[in-house]
Amino acid sequence: MEEGLEWLARGYGKGNVKLLHVRRDGPVHSIKEFEVSTQLTLESDKDYLVGDNSDVVATDSQKNTVYILAKRHGVSENGTE
Repeated sequence: MEEGLEWLARGYGKGNVKLLHVRRDGPVHSIKEFEVSTQLTLESDKDYLVGDNSDVVATDSQKNTVYILAKRHGVSENGTE
C-alpha cells in the first residue's frame, strides 16, 4: 500500500439472508419472513494486499450460521430473541 494511505474499512458480509418463521397456534398459523445481513471486520490488510484470505469466513458459512442461530434460539414476535 502506498505510504500515507490507510484503509477506512476492512469489512465484508452476507446480505439478504431470508428466514421464514412459522408460528403454529392451534388451527391458526402465522408466517413471517425476515431478512438478515451479517457484517464482519478483518483484522489485517493481508487479504487485500497479498490475496491471503485464510482468515475470511465464507459468505455461505455466514448464511448457515444465521440459520443455525435461528433454529437454536428461535425468533420472537418482534423479530428478536
